[in-house]
Amino acid sequence: MLEAEFTTVPPSTDLRKLNLEFRAQNSRNALHTLAALRVDKLLGTDKDKCQREAIDILKEPGATLDDAQLVRDALQEWGAELGPFKSVARDRWPEASAFT
Repeated sequence: MLEAEFTTVPPSTDLRKLNLEFRAQNSRNALHTLAALRVDKLLGTDKDKCQREAIDILKEPGATLDDAQLVRDALQEWGAELGPFKSVARDRWPEASAFT
């Protein structure tokens, strides 16, 4: 039943390449980008690089306050310092008190 509903990943698959392809196909979707960054972290990508790329989501033209919340939640989950996030979020949404 699972194989009928889901695409299985063969054991020989390059997971980094698969994740990069997923990320490229979903680059305008904050939720998918964060999911790909979570996988990157699991695959051993540098923590700081993942954090910077998560914060960069806020710089996208279509980024929303909901996206900012998703990014903040991911950064907190990763134990990241929130200062850089707050700085970018404050620049993007100066009227939002959540980033002070």
